Amino acid sequence: MIFVRHLKTAEFLLKNRRDGWKIVFESHEIFYKTTLKPKLAAKLERMERFVYQNTDAIVYISPTLQEDVEKLFSPKAPSLNLPTGADFPKECPQKDFSRIEEVYYVGGLFPWKGIDGLIEAFVGVDEGISLKVVGEAPPERMAQLMEMLRRLGLQKRVEFLPRMKQAEVKTLLAEKTKLCVLPNVPGVYERYTMPLKMFEYM
Repeated sequence: MIFVRHLKTAEFLLKNRRDGWKIVFESHEIFYKTTLKPKLAAKLERMERFVYQNTDAIVYISPTLQEDVEKLFSPKAPSLNLPTGADFPKECPQKDFSRIEEVYYVGGLFPWKGIDGLIEAFVGVDEGISLKVVGEAPPERMAQLMEMLRRLGLQKRVEFLPRMKQAEVKTLLAEKTKLCVLPNVPGVYERYTMPLKMFEYM
């Protein structure tokens, strides 16, 4: 049995299947709807249709995603809805919340993550509070964000920190942070994803 969540890898395995292989595909979004490159949408839709109609089993991460996949691709394979989650520590560290000087965002810097709106909203936040953004993006995207900071006069209050390893993020959240934000914007991603970031913050 091969469990795969990468669409192109799933297509490759299904087209080059060997005797005895059972392919289980994890469905976590509908790529032709979420792509930022419209020219790829038709190709992605064909690829997804092939995978959903030929895989041996499907694992969905949310009921709404399963509903849309079944409407769009009519898969025949048996399926399981298995929402993602996070391990909660047995003991949570005690922190002093009487004063908050930093707000943290940890994650991707894509537009649909809401980081643009978060930065713009920070104009109205008390000047004694700074925003720490942990993550990375392609150079052109970082240039956009840096220009936004310059335009809003937030260069000294918003700091971008490099992407961290998972263990480093865990330590940061446990020992350093008091207030973290999840600024997702309404859209197709909202329908297909689980708020893992919120679980990890908690």
